[in-house]
Amino acid sequence: MADEFEEKIEAAEEAGDTGKLLDIIARCTEHGGDEDWTDVMEGSLDAFYRLIKGGSDAKDDALKNIFASLEAWKEEEAIVEVALGCVVAVSSNATKQAEDGINVSLIVDLMKNFEGESTIQEQACLAIEGLALSLDTLKGKINAIVGIRDELAASKDRITNERNKAYPGRAATALGFEL
Repeated sequence: MADEFEEKIEAAEEAGDTGKLLDIIARCTEHGGDEDWTDVMEGSLDAFYRLIKGGSDAKDDALKNIFASLEAWKEEEAIVEVALGCVVAVSSNATKQAEDGINVSLIVDLMKNFEGESTIQEQACLAIEGLALSLDTLKGKINAIVGIRDELAASKDRITNERNKAYPGRAATALGFEL
């Protein structure tokens, strides 16, 4: 069943149809953790990411769908990485995004669960920064997450690329504090 979606992903990306990709992402989310769906999930998120980074608009419920996929696939490193990248891409222009379904504490949990994965640490910091800057009402909710300051501070040591070690500080600044 999952195999038939690869052609659909390709067609949706070629058409620039972010809505169709979000539908596929939602379908894959229903199969979270099922290894038969892993490649399709990752592929649909990758295609969505490329379209958003290329200037396509995200539907108003895009973040809700991406966070649902993060929750369903939170044990799968490659999916977590690309889904966080999608959060970053969408949040850079998220003024129209609905807040329901955005569970930023999940990002903090993922930082803890993947503390040895530098890229996940980077993407998590960028996602927190993007969400704090684009959705003002989320800033207070993010600041209220138990452990957020500690995780941002810890991520400075977990990030291996020297240039990207600034990301935790950028996230903290977006939240109104310094590390």
